[in-house]
Amino acid sequence: MQKVHFKTNPTNQSEEYAQLIDVILVVLNRVSVELTFESQRNQSLSEDQFRVSIRLIHSACVLGTMLPDLIKEQSIRLPHALPITRMFYERLLSAAYVLSDGGPAAKQAIHYAVYSVFKNQKKLFSAGGYQEVIPGRLKISRESKEVTEALDYFKNAKSIREFNHDRQGRCKVIGNVSKRAKIHFQSVEQAGYSLSSEIVHGSYLSTVLYSDQARDGTPEKGLHETTTWIMIALVFSSEALGHLLRSLCPSLPSPPLLIDAGKTFMKFEVPEAADLINRAYGES
Repeated sequence: MQKVHFKTNPTNQSEEYAQLIDVILVVLNRVSVELTFESQRNQSLSEDQFRVSIRLIHSACVLGTMLPDLIKEQSIRLPHALPITRMFYERLLSAAYVLSDGGPAAKQAIHYAVYSVFKNQKKLFSAGGYQEVIPGRLKISRESKEVTEALDYFKNAKSIREFNHDRQGRCKVIGNVSKRAKIHFQSVEQAGYSLSSEIVHGSYLSTVLYSDQARDGTPEKGLHETTTWIMIALVFSSEALGHLLRSLCPSLPSPPLLIDAGKTFMKFEVPEAADLINRAYGES
């Protein structure tokens, strides 16, 4: 099979973006470890809240490791970063939501995970007119306590889903604990066509933006715009989590570093407003 070659367009800016992502991921990983220890002494949040939020933050970190190379090389592969960034953002949003709602969301998320595994122990595989039931390797008994509780929990539910609130609803719940966290998450949601819609329709963007009839000028312009949108989603959602954790667990050392990363990104993007940005963050 002939090798496929593609042109890369790395710049000093894309290199610095990639380095910033690496730093944020390191800090987020530290946050998940700090929350593990915090769960042993914090009486304000439930064990379920810690368990679910730590899982979501760790999952976001794993997803995020795929972004630096895509950002750095500035190639036709960049649109693949859009759905990855969307998943990264939604995991941090959900982690913040779970930590903010008092406990019910974490409980439902755990029941949903057990329910999904139990209901999907067997899958129907179909191809070319051939059908076969594929049993899952992990057998979970209906009689187990966890499965019984999950089935009872969703017994009369109109719809079975991980969380009751949509993304906007989660932002409102988060705002009850930290207005700054809510504002930063909403900034990702309200970026309009340039961000939220582009992330949701990442596969469509990659088709249009890099086709023979590229939208809005050259692919290079598209690369720069796409990179900016990705960085806004990643940095703002990480900073939002930092603001929330600073309110909930003020003794943790790493959340303020996520806020500092957001401030650094803003000054990098708008250097002429550095003094204004410093004052704004100094008032936080």
